[in-house]
Amino acid sequence: MSPGLTDVLTLRAIQELADTRTFARGNAYFHDGAVGLLDVDEYEVRADVQGTQRYRVRLAAGSDGELEYECDCPVGDDGTFCKHAVAVALSWLENAGEEVFEPSEKESAKPRKKRKTHEEQIREYVETLSESALREWLIEAADRDRGIRDKLLFSAKAKAGDDVASLKSVVRQATKVYGFVDWRDAGDYASRLSDLAHMLDERIADGNPKLVELIEEAIAQAENALEHIDDSDGSVMPAIMQLREVHERACDSLEPDPAALAERLFQFQTTGDWDTFHNVLPSYQHALGEAGLARYRELVEAAWTQLPALGPKAFRTHFDSDRYRVEHAMEELTALSGDIDGLVAVKSRNLSSPHSFLELAELLQQHGRHDDALKCAEKGIAAFPNEARRLGEVLHRRASASRRWRPRGIARLAAVRATPRERCVLRAPWCRQTD
Repeated sequence: MSPGLTDVLTLRAIQELADTRTFARGNAYFHDGAVGLLDVDEYEVRADVQGTQRYRVRLAAGSDGELEYECDCPVGDDGTFCKHAVAVALSWLENAGEEVFEPSEKESAKPRKKRKTHEEQIREYVETLSESALREWLIEAADRDRGIRDKLLFSAKAKAGDDVASLKSVVRQATKVYGFVDWRDAGDYASRLSDLAHMLDERIADGNPKLVELIEEAIAQAENALEHIDDSDGSVMPAIMQLREVHERACDSLEPDPAALAERLFQFQTTGDWDTFHNVLPSYQHALGEAGLARYRELVEAAWTQLPALGPKAFRTHFDSDRYRVEHAMEELTALSGDIDGLVAVKSRNLSSPHSFLELAELLQQHGRHDDALKCAEKGIAAFPNEARRLGEVLHRRASASRRWRPRGIARLAAVRATPRERCVLRAPWCRQTD
């Protein structure tokens, strides 16, 4: 399990990262209320800090169990744990219910009562308000906060729309961007898409098959908007994939015309710039049914037959993304049928890179065709001698797991004209694998 923020963001960690002067100044910022609203999840916290100007801070739990920190102030840009980072860290600790003291404050021997988090305090207060008071609070908040206002307008239009046509304006509102969207605002756009996905998911129950194409429009418009968004934090694409998941459920439930769906899915898969529909099968198998799957197969195979066979001589001449998408579609289609010979034939049509030999050798090994895998490795090493080690490592992993290859079989690798690097591989311990 990946470490969470509570595992890495502690008072001790802050004090170790910041020197005494930086900690004192950050602590002063914290107690002076310079830290803005915290944007928090299990793994990271973001907030603005008002210093000589407003700076943005991000603290996160790294996959290695270390605290990651960023601030766009001049000191933070140098990779230093700055006073703004200290202030946000202390604010998060207090919000989590931890005790945060003034530098001069000494801990009393008497146990202190654990503080309530900000959320707990707010919830307790909200429970004392009447419905009318809550409405007034919400309206006032909408007047002050554009994000809340837009979300309420979006929800109101979605609720008022009683058919798919009227929902188109909602989709346009949720997916449209005005100018370039900085990474600081990308999360807000992602939230709009998530809200849109939730709303469209609820409308599946209306039973209108036209909703499927409306969801497709939403995905296309969001992908177009992504060209004008700095999604360096990676928040927008997952939201688009939420729309894709809703699309799958809508197709399963609303049963759109299978042949037309097959044609659109093939188009999305083979021409999309963002690979939202990179994988079509088996996700859409149920929605396509026999008729749709037959049409999809017809389209994929027609495109596949137009691709020329490629060998090692085509290595690094160019990367054809259109070919790659068609190859992937054909591999998915063939894998769905369980035809291993067919899948081997598909992969064998493009052996223009060391990776293609690796993939084919692994596929053969996975299905117990050890001799064929060994022959494939021999050909790969002969075609790409500088990649002999990578091919050898793959075969070693498989050989170690199956213990099927005897020294006599492994020794066949030596028949290939060996470079010094290959000879190193052939002398490796795995070449002496025995039963």
